[in-house]
Amino acid sequence: MREAAFFFLGLWLGALAGLLAACWVQAQARRIRRGRWADQPYRCEEPGCLNEAMPCYLSGDPEPSEWWCSEHAFEHGFCRGCGQFWAGIESFDFGPGYCPNCRDEIQADEGAFDEDVDDVLCEEDLPDEAFQEA
Repeated sequence: MREAAFFFLGLWLGALAGLLAACWVQAQARRIRRGRWADQPYRCEEPGCLNEAMPCYLSGDPEPSEWWCSEHAFEHGFCRGCGQFWAGIESFDFGPGYCPNCRDEIQADEGAFDEDVDDVLCEEDLPDEAFQEA
C-alpha cells in the first residue's frame, strides 16, 4: 500500500514538474517573440514596429493583456497614457487618445486649472475684521 502511494506521488510530482517546465518554455518563447530578453524592454506587438511598448490592460486585469507603443495603443482601444482599455466611450474614441484621467493630468501639468484656484477665497484673503466677534 505504501509503495503505491509513493508511486502515485511520484507520478503527480513528475506531471507537476512537466507542467511547470512547459509554462517556463512558453513564457520564454513569448519574451523572445515580443523582443524581450533579460532586461530589454518589451516591443510593440504591431508587426514591423520597433518602438518600446507599454503594458495595456483590460478592465480589472492585474496582468497586461497586450503590449503596444503609445502610437498604436489608441488604434487598439487603449489609452496612450495609462494603457487602460477605453474603446467605445465617445469622448475617448473621438478625442486625442487619452482617457479622462490622463487628459486631466496633462491639463493640470500644463496649468489649465491654475486660474480656478484664484476664485477660491482663502483665510489669508479675508480682512482681519471678518474674524472679530461682534
